Amino acid sequence: MSDQTHEDSAVIAPIRAALKDPSKPFGMLVQFRTKVGAQARWEAAFAKAAIPTRKEPGVLDYILYRSGSDAATYVLYERWRSLADFEAHVRMPYITTLFGETQALAASAVEVRVLVPVEG
Repeated sequence: MSDQTHEDSAVIAPIRAALKDPSKPFGMLVQFRTKVGAQARWEAAFAKAAIPTRKEPGVLDYILYRSGSDAATYVLYERWRSLADFEAHVRMPYITTLFGETQALAASAVEVRVLVPVEG
């Protein structure tokens, strides 16, 4: 198994496990902390990846938020049309670059919450 395939699997597997129907839209809240002083570098790396991400056909929302009370805490809100669209996103060169650029800037593990629409 290549490193890229292993990394893809580590990112995608828990999301797949949380979805009853991977063909339906879903959302995610991705929370993380950067090291003190790394915020500007992380935001710059994110900005480079966000522009092409927002043009992907399967993305519905892709917005980075910074905590108002802790400048090192961020939440990325993502919505995707399907798991297949998200899987394609994770393999995009600008996302693999983002993962590489931000890995050393992280102060803690990333926490991912998968959200599914309430039918009603």
